[in-house]
Amino acid sequence: MGPGFAFAKVEKYQVQHELSLMARDPEYLKILNEMVKLNVRRPIDQWAHRYIEKFMTLMAAPATRRGHGRVLTQVAQHFGGRINPEDRPELLGLIDRYRSGHLPRMVPIVMIRHHLRYFPDDYFGRQVYLRPHPDEWIVR
Repeated sequence: MGPGFAFAKVEKYQVQHELSLMARDPEYLKILNEMVKLNVRRPIDQWAHRYIEKFMTLMAAPATRRGHGRVLTQVAQHFGGRINPEDRPELLGLIDRYRSGHLPRMVPIVMIRHHLRYFPDDYFGRQVYLRPHPDEWIVR
């Protein structure tokens, strides 16, 4: 690995992509989390090659509407009773409509981002999943 490779950077990168990974396979994500947690037990080169291989394998797996729906619901639950009582069922309804194929994923994501402006959260604010690259904004 190059001189800039560090466990702290890997951990930060994984946290930023955690929702994307969770949408694909939450059990496989647990394996990656365990690898990061136990990183001190292996030489960095050996660990990094193994970690990158597993990370890329998981990212190559397509996320299903069900997986995305699970992640979006988890994020919506984060707001708890803080959002307006009319907004919560609306958000959950948008997620259900996405899950059933009637809306693109960006619709509930835009609503979630709207709520995050009023109820900021460091963890969700760093998630790449909630700020997809413009190419990812296509209807899926």
